[in-house]
Amino acid sequence: MQEDKDRLDLLIDSALASYTSRSAPLGLEARVLRRIRTEGVGPGWPVWRWILVAAACCLLAGLAVWIRRAPAPAPVVQRSAVSKPPVPTLQRRRAHPTASALTPQERALLTFVNDAPEQVLQMSGPMQPLEIEPLSIDMLDVQPLPDQPFGE
Repeated sequence: MQEDKDRLDLLIDSALASYTSRSAPLGLEARVLRRIRTEGVGPGWPVWRWILVAAACCLLAGLAVWIRRAPAPAPVVQRSAVSKPPVPTLQRRRAHPTASALTPQERALLTFVNDAPEQVLQMSGPMQPLEIEPLSIDMLDVQPLPDQPFGE
């Protein structure tokens, strides 16, 4: 097993040696140095671009927080197909409604009351409060239930 490991190590070492034995193409080093001198070595992006990116991220985070705090619209309640009938509203009328015309007897009574109010008062008697006897309730006598188990 040790021999296989040594043989593998030798194989890897020889492969790596062949990679390092190659030299760079002619003129590559000169071209790289010339480019560095003309363009300079600096960050890929100028500092002001990073500042703009940071500001945009802050704005997006603030917008997300503001949207989450905005009140949600009230839910729309839909009535089911089977709903209660609407309650009728009462309207006040200016005068007492008369369902039908007065009967002849009602007209005669009205004429009599309007023509002779003194006679109506004499016939009805003096206005006195109505006397009602005081209400009394007898004491209730509740007998206890017999001592029997429930369900028998």
